[in-house]
Amino acid sequence: MSKIVVIGDIHGRDIWKQIINIENDWDKVIFIGDYLDSYDIPGMKQLENLMDIIEFKKANHDKVELLWGNHDHQYQKFSQNEMYSGYQAGMASQFQFKLDEYKHLFKIAHQEGNYLFSHAGISEEWCNDSFENWNLEDIVKQVNELYYYQPFHFNIQPGQSHCGQETYQGPLWIRPKSLMLANKKSELKKKFIQVVGHTSYKTIDMGKATGCRYYFIDTLEDDRGEYLVIENNKPINKKVNYE
Repeated sequence: MSKIVVIGDIHGRDIWKQIINIENDWDKVIFIGDYLDSYDIPGMKQLENLMDIIEFKKANHDKVELLWGNHDHQYQKFSQNEMYSGYQAGMASQFQFKLDEYKHLFKIAHQEGNYLFSHAGISEEWCNDSFENWNLEDIVKQVNELYYYQPFHFNIQPGQSHCGQETYQGPLWIRPKSLMLANKKSELKKKFIQVVGHTSYKTIDMGKATGCRYYFIDTLEDDRGEYLVIENNKPINKKVNYE
């Protein structure tokens, strides 16, 4: 018996607390990244919420997974001054300080059985470009170690898409169509169901058109409040009401 609660891009919202209270018999909680950069929540409130998430992780170290998102990545020291939508210039130094202090609690990818979790998705083409040798059994470990020792960026090349529409782009930035195209004939697609956020959807999309190999869960904006529960290997789309 297992119950995994997967929480999409929160961008400063504390709705995750309500979700955790509802799903109080969870075995694992996975945050898909993008903890910062709200357009309507004050910067200090976003920082307080980030610290609450970090404390939640520290109190449940082996049961909570914090994944990096592109909006978190851009505040790290090595981000090469990458600034994207919602960038909080006035809070940047404080965000950076806390993310640097607790970076050991975050990672790029996580695996549970045949489910592969990352912020935007892992493309076979990106793997081929990033590793001299990679294999399906170790890909999660390889991706996490690469980011830790040689932090990668958004893979935006001159003249190419700045919106993630290139198949070679990485797990912080690639968009769903590019991800699915890159993996159309990939062993990654055969082995894993990829669960990702990054691209806003009106409702959780479980990729029926692609053989249910992708779940797109960036669905917490506005009053949608949708999140994913994987219970005994079965995905369930759930909704929480904003208070």
